[in-house]
Parts: sequence; C-alpha cells; structure tokens
Amino acid sequence: MKLLKDLGQEPDYAPFYLTRANLMVPKDDVRFLADLQMAAKLAPDNWRAANMLIQYYSEKKDYKTMLTLTTSAYKKFRGTRLLKYNMCLLLSITASTQTALNFLMQ
Repeated sequence: MKLLKDLGQEPDYAPFYLTRANLMVPKDDVRFLADLQMAAKLAPDNWRAANMLIQYYSEKKDYKTMLTLTTSAYKKFRGTRLLKYNMCLLLSITASTQTALNFLMQ
C-alpha cells in the first residue's frame, strides 16, 4: 500500500487509480475522490471509470453532481444497463416515479 501512496499522481493509467481508490484502507475521502476523478479523466471512453465516480456521488447524496455525470455518461455509453439503472434511480429520487418509469420505457 505504501507504494500505491508514494506514486502520487505520477501514473498515467486509469486502472491504477481505480485500483488504488478501492484498495486503500482506511478510506481517505479526498484521495478516493481524486483517484476516481483522475481515472475518469485518463479514460474518458471507459464507462466503468465514469460509473465509479457516479457511485461516489450517489453515496454522498450529491444528486446535483450525480445528475450531471450520469446524464453525460448515459449519452456517451447509451447501451450500458448499469448507467441506465443509475439514470432511473436518479430520476426516481430527483423527479418522480412516473418520470423514471417513462425513462425506462424508452
């Protein structure tokens, strides 16, 4: 774990940041978020990196940021069921159940 910490922001490989974010115990919330953001920046075409960042904001109940990220990711990775689920969940929280159902029926 020391090596993961010592590398800082030097690596330019998104899976490194996703791995470090998930392996660091106890979780350092600032570093965790920074690692997720770096992974999403380094791999803009990777829906998993985007989804992990969305999940972070979901757990923090920051629905405004989650909405921005989810909308963008869903447009980019339309065929990804997990992102469609996130969008539906978000609509049921921020809008209405009917809005979420209508979205699912598209």
